[in-house]
Amino acid sequence: MIEHLHKRAKMKGREVLERLEELIREGEGRGALTELPRGVAEIEWEGRRIAVPVEVKKMYAEEDGGKLRIYVTAVVGGVGGEWTMTFYRYSKTNAVLGYTILSVKAPGGRDEDAKRIKALVKVLTGEEPNIDNNHERVKYTRRHLEGLRGTRSSLPS
Repeated sequence: MIEHLHKRAKMKGREVLERLEELIREGEGRGALTELPRGVAEIEWEGRRIAVPVEVKKMYAEEDGGKLRIYVTAVVGGVGGEWTMTFYRYSKTNAVLGYTILSVKAPGGRDEDAKRIKALVKVLTGEEPNIDNNHERVKYTRRHLEGLRGTRSSLPS
């Protein structure tokens, strides 16, 4: 998209090109033009290592009553989906914890949803999350939140 605008601005003249470059620098400074993560996650699944392609389409965060919710829309393993990563502070130990509830209605059920979110989180943070014993939720720790902060400057510091 930026390349297309750059070509059009060149055709319109130096002033238009300079203004576009100024706008691009401003956007980069705010993190507005940061590329969304994509890659192939190597994760451990059912005792073996597998490679899962991941392409994040949209990602944003909101604070909600003491919780930080990070919303991610992505294509993982060829299947599109939306996931919410919720982080909070556990009052007894002051530890940062988080979770994503796995969906029974996801293509392939909870197990496949768990595999997809595990790959997604690995691409976003560099760290594999844990899956609870009942395969009902994915669990996060502070290292996952810190990894996400490096992913997008639009996430709160």
